[in-house]
Amino acid sequence: MDVEPGLIAIVIWMAVVILWWSGWRKELSAGLPEWGLTLFLVLWPFAYSRTVALAGIGEINLGAALILASALTVLSGMQTIRRWTALAAGLLIASVALFTNKLTLMIPALLVSNPHWILAVMIGALTVMLLRNPVEQWIALTFGFTLSAVAEAWLRAEPRGWIVLGDSEWMAVWWLAIGSSRCLSSLAARMAKAWGKLGLRKGGQRS
Repeated sequence: MDVEPGLIAIVIWMAVVILWWSGWRKELSAGLPEWGLTLFLVLWPFAYSRTVALAGIGEINLGAALILASALTVLSGMQTIRRWTALAAGLLIASVALFTNKLTLMIPALLVSNPHWILAVMIGALTVMLLRNPVEQWIALTFGFTLSAVAEAWLRAEPRGWIVLGDSEWMAVWWLAIGSSRCLSSLAARMAKAWGKLGLRKGGQRS
């Protein structure tokens, strides 16, 4: 049974909100200002409910516009090396996303299983392998999925160049990738911490 993409995005957003107000702010903010992330979580569902035209070239969901504006704001304040690292990873993510989207169209059997959600989680995992910093992961995923959507719009035969950015499927994929990357990053950090404690204990026993 197919799951409505918009429902996936809303469910993940609700899960993040619940975690945020139940004491997981440090883990979720990852160094970002807590007031900024709080404002984002409050505004996103209202922005997601509206779409505006882009002067005859397409349309953009205001939820996606909020995501892009937030990413650009954070990107502008990052160190140059971190900024280019995140953007380079985003370019790779865009290539992977574009390739996998085209691959599913070429293999009809994949369309039956609706692989977009699995691919989103896989791209989230790829982002964790490319970048350690959660903020850089978020920038890379946002930039990558945006670039992939724009490139896919221009590659279509008809209507040529018509861009629809931030539809329910794009939003579901973005939330799934962000959620999976954040979960994997947190899990890896906890495992590294536990491994470090184990190493200290063994070192103490040897001494």
